Amino acid sequence: MLFVGIWVEKGFGLIILGFIPGQWGKIVEYTPSIIEIAITLAIYAMGAFIFTILARVGIAVELGEITYKKK
Repeated sequence: MLFVGIWVEKGFGLIILGFIPGQWGKIVEYTPSIIEIAITLAIYAMGAFIFTILARVGIAVELGEITYKKK
């Protein structure tokens, strides 16, 4: 419950606090650069790649295709 609460609160903080006006009452528009978008996509791609490898190994173990042979 603690983990989920912190996770949800962090998300709200990132979304809601971005819309609070600055010192002069102005909301500054922000558009990420191509480099920031590329880094974000690379991080998501790496996560998907790692998940795919771990899922393939996990499914193979569950189906009995990979077993541990004791010598």
